[in-house]
Parts: sequence; structure tokens; C-alpha cells
Amino acid sequence: MSTSSTSVPNPPNSGKGDREGRGSEAPAIVRSSGEENILAKGRLLYPERGPSRFAVRMARAALEEGRAAGPGRLFLVASPALWYGVAELLAGLPSDAAILCAETDPGLVAIAMEKMPPSLRADPRLRFAGGKDLRSWIDATMTMGRFRRCLPVRLSGGADLDPEAYRAAASALDESFSAYWRNRASLAAMGRLWVRNIFRNLARLGDISPRSPAALLGPAALSGPAVICGAGPSLEGAIPLIRRHRNKVLVVAADTAAGPLAMSGIVPDLVICLEAQIWNLRDFLPLEGAAFTLLGDLSSHPSSFGLRGAVNSLSCVRIAEGAFMGRLRALGLPLLDLPPLGSVGVEAIHVAARLGAAPLFVAGLDFAFETGKTHARGSPTLAADLHSSTRLSPVGSPGLTATFREGVRPTTKGRGLTDPILTRYAALAAEELALSGRPVFDLRGGFGQPLRALVPTLDQAERLLAELPEREGAPKAPVVSEDGEAILIATDFLKRELGRLLELEGLLRRGEVQGGKKLPEALAELDYVLWPMPDADRVASLPQDLLNRVLVETEYWIAELGELISASP
Repeated sequence: MSTSSTSVPNPPNSGKGDREGRGSEAPAIVRSSGEENILAKGRLLYPERGPSRFAVRMARAALEEGRAAGPGRLFLVASPALWYGVAELLAGLPSDAAILCAETDPGLVAIAMEKMPPSLRADPRLRFAGGKDLRSWIDATMTMGRFRRCLPVRLSGGADLDPEAYRAAASALDESFSAYWRNRASLAAMGRLWVRNIFRNLARLGDISPRSPAALLGPAALSGPAVICGAGPSLEGAIPLIRRHRNKVLVVAADTAAGPLAMSGIVPDLVICLEAQIWNLRDFLPLEGAAFTLLGDLSSHPSSFGLRGAVNSLSCVRIAEGAFMGRLRALGLPLLDLPPLGSVGVEAIHVAARLGAAPLFVAGLDFAFETGKTHARGSPTLAADLHSSTRLSPVGSPGLTATFREGVRPTTKGRGLTDPILTRYAALAAEELALSGRPVFDLRGGFGQPLRALVPTLDQAERLLAELPEREGAPKAPVVSEDGEAILIATDFLKRELGRLLELEGLLRRGEVQGGKKLPEALAELDYVLWPMPDADRVASLPQDLLNRVLVETEYWIAELGELISASP
């Protein structure tokens, strides 16, 4: 029997059981068939006959469903009430599963806390979360393991008192788990490259000569309106409008949008770059020699900082929480600390709001595409499609492949097609726009996924821009000289990282893997050596097969840092 299809019956209007307190608003413990029951909002939370037997049957059904659903399940017990059935659920729990018991009603929270058996309170596989703070519910799961999916379990009728909250909690938990595994997959695929770029950029900090983006752009430029540009198809329709009002707005562009803008005669004031791989340079070819500020992440490919005409500024995206990223942010270098938002377009929204621009206009941030066309004209992706076209492979072949891949569907309101990944980015973009607290105007002409922004037509946006005063010009970027102190800080950081790696190598080679504190502490400090490993969570038990791979990774970084330090002036 599925736990999702079985309901707890409503209590009859009359019959056995102590019904004292039926009219009370606060939940009350009553007796029915010789067992405790709970009366809440005019109904019993367990059947009148055999309340505990019913909960045990539900727990066994949940275990059957969990075994069929696959590994890594978190059982979400909505409203544990008197805890009937929870012990049985815990007893049959698979080794990779855990239980989160949650309650939103304050009165039932108090009863659950009072009635929670000591054996359950002490079990590390179970947590109880009270209230409606979903963040605290998610945090409560983090200490119990890493899960694939959330499996809702109803052992009492308390789940029916606030069904929307429990559905939202299950959805939020599932999204949290999915986000964790997506991040793990990203670290496994890109982690080594990100760290290598960070080390190499620090080693050549004197060539990069980074300065704060606020200092380079100037407070006057940042206090005015900004157009945030992505490379979606709608950028083409917005470019004439941006060009007509170029002297009134700050143009902040995702790296992929820099080319289409520059080819239309619009040099962005600020370009955001997060790309770790070298093909990102194609985005900048139309900007060669133009004066603009590049906000490149410390994990970006080093060649991104060698653009003629660009003045470099550095960000530090929190790729993963841990000791390594903490040390980077604590260095005192001119780094703009940024959250990991996944999409360079979403990051551009965050940066523009963070640096003080207002109001905001969005163009080309579509998180959607057209049939056979994924980007605006002038973007490297579309240009490569055109250049590779032949009589047998006509224009639009890569775009058509994207159009018909799995998961593609029409957008909910705007024109265009989208997919699950773009939908997640659109949700993040909407959240960033809402958090900015600034007026936001849509220049996408009805194309793309809906965002939390005003949606004027382009004609309405034109009238709005026409009313804006000309902004003060951004001051010319100063001639930057080498920051000797920053270079020394970066060089010292690399040397200390090398020392940590040599210490870890010694611990691994001497076989100090059982019971001691030194090896776990060294691994926690050098968490990036585990980033490329999909099974990094196993490190807590120090399995030898994983430690063998850690040793190989450690030796790689020793060689890499040794070469960088020896080449430093």
C-alpha cells in the first residue's frame, strides 16, 4: 500500500473515546480505545480504534515503498504527533536512509517534543524539525547523510492540517538534494580545472593587475540605470533601443552577449566572465582593443585576462563551501565575493544590483530559444552554426538538435522553448531580481521565460528611457601599476598551499589512516583534492581505495604548485 494514497479517517461525530476538549482550538491529548490520541481542529489525528496499530501499518507500507523507490531516501514524516509507527519505521530503515519528522502547528510541536521517546531522540538517523522555516528543515538533513529523493510518509492525520506546507517541504528537500548532486557532478567534471585556473591566476596576479569594479567604474556610473544583457534571441530586438539611449545607461553584459553588442556598435561598460575553458575567448573577439571593464572570476581561464583594452577586475565565486574557498576570501585581495548562481546571466543581475545600479533593464536574458536558433546574431554559438553549414548539413542543425533534445518544452507565458536547466536558471534570475529591491523593466519583447519584472512593450520601454537623464560618464580607467602587496599575498598563499599538500602527502604515505586526527584535519583543509571524486563523501571513514586516489591527486597539485612557484619572479 502506498503511503501517499492512504488517508487517516476523520473522527466520527459520536462514539467511544474521551472527547473532552473537542471545541478547543489548541490540540489536546485524549483517550480512545485505551490509547492516547490527539484531538485537533475538531478531528482525531489517529483512528478511534487502534491508533498505534494503524500507524505501524502505515510505517510498514512506507518501508515497502522506500525499498521500491531506490537508494538514498529521506523519509519525511509529516506531523509525527504521538510518534506511533516511527520506531517501527526506524527499525526497518535501509542503511542509506534517514528520517526527518516535521511539524508546522505550534501546539502539535509542543506535544511532539513532550512525547518524543528518548530512544528516538538519541538516534542519529532521525531529526525533528518544528515550525515553518524550510531552511532549518533542509539544514537538519545535512548531518544525516546525502540523499537522492524525499519520500513523504503520513503516520497521522496531522499531515492534513497543513498539506501545502508539507508538499512544499518535500519539494524543497528534493530540490536541495538535486542541487547537491548537480554541484557534486560539476565539481567532479570541472573541479580540477577551476582550482588550476585559480592557482595560475594568482601566480600571475601582477599581469592581471586587478582593481575593484566599484573603483574602476566609479560611484556615479553605478548609481544610474543599467541594462543587463544576455545572449538570448531577444537581444537582437533590444539592441536598437539600447543604442539610441546608450548615453543614459550602464551596459552590463554576460560574456556571451559581449560580441553581439560590440558588433552592433555598443561597447559594454562591464563584462562578466565565469568561463574556465579557453573557448570563452571567442566571445571577446569583437571587443579586441575596446576599452571596457572585465569582471573575470578567479577560476576563469587565465587567457581571459589578457585582452587588449580591458581593465581587469576579479570576482571569487564560492564554488563550494569549505576551507579552501574560505582561505581565498580571507586573503584581502580585491575580489568581489559572489554566490554560485550557475549562469553567467544570473551572475550579471547579481553584480549589477550589488554594485548599486538602479533601475534595472533586462535584455537577452531569455532562458529560452527559438526553433533552430539558441542565441542572438553575433554570438559564437550561432556563428559556428553558420560557418559549419553545408548543403547536406544546412543552417540550424545544432540549433535544431537543441530544439528536439529531451525535456524541451514551450515556455509557460513568453514565446520560445526552454528545458529544465534553463528553467532553474530562470527561477534563480527571478529571485535575484526580486532580492535586488530595484525597479526592473523587461526589454525582451515578450520572448523568453517570465521573470519577476515589469513587462512593458519595447515602445513603453522606449518612452521610459526617453525620460531618463543622461548619466555621468564613467571615469576613464586609470593606468594600473602592479600592486606589490597583492602579489606578495598571492605568492605567499601558493607557498603555504604547497606546504599543506606536502604535509598531506607525508601523512598518506606513512599510512596514518586509522584513528588519528591529523589526516582528517589535513583533508578538511585541502578539500579541493576531493572535488574531482564523485564518492568524496566516503572520506569520513578513510577507505583505502579513496585515499589512494587522494594521494595521486595530491602529487598532481604538488607538481603544479611547485612549477608555478619556481616560475614566479
